[in-house]
Amino acid sequence: MHDLSVKHSGLVTWIHVCLFAIFLTPLVFYQGYFFGYVSLKLYFFLGMTEVLFVSFVWLLVSQPQWRPRFTGIGFSFFALVSVFLFSSLIGVNPFVSFFGDAGRDANALVWIHLGMLFFVFSGMMRSRIDWERMCWVIVCVGGITALIHLLHVLGLNLIMSTKNGSTLGNSSFF
Repeated sequence: MHDLSVKHSGLVTWIHVCLFAIFLTPLVFYQGYFFGYVSLKLYFFLGMTEVLFVSFVWLLVSQPQWRPRFTGIGFSFFALVSVFLFSSLIGVNPFVSFFGDAGRDANALVWIHLGMLFFVFSGMMRSRIDWERMCWVIVCVGGITALIHLLHVLGLNLIMSTKNGSTLGNSSFF
């Protein structure tokens, strides 16, 4: 019995690490890819969200006490996602609305993943310490992103060719 609790606490730790890893998305890039500053971030986000969701469902099966509480905000968010899904299915081009295309990655599939991520966050982020750690990760990633841009402005392109946008999207193409 003791081994199971250790196993489950390891799963909880794994989910928290993955939740914080989602915020590393701005640092994901690859210059050799056609949309290396934008699309790869989306693929990383979608992949991490799927890993998180499967891990969280596994946790819910093994420990139902981790089930999230549904609040008005949660119902409102899921209503918003439902409206996006419905509008993408009845739009002019349902396929592009649902899956997107090479230049536009905001689509219904992304909104489904955002809904999955919201579900995991609402179940896992239960204490002030969790939120403080998350804010710390966000500030650190933002600082690294700003430092990469500052190095570029100073003429120190040690990491990559940032093209005035650090690791972030559209300004990198100008």
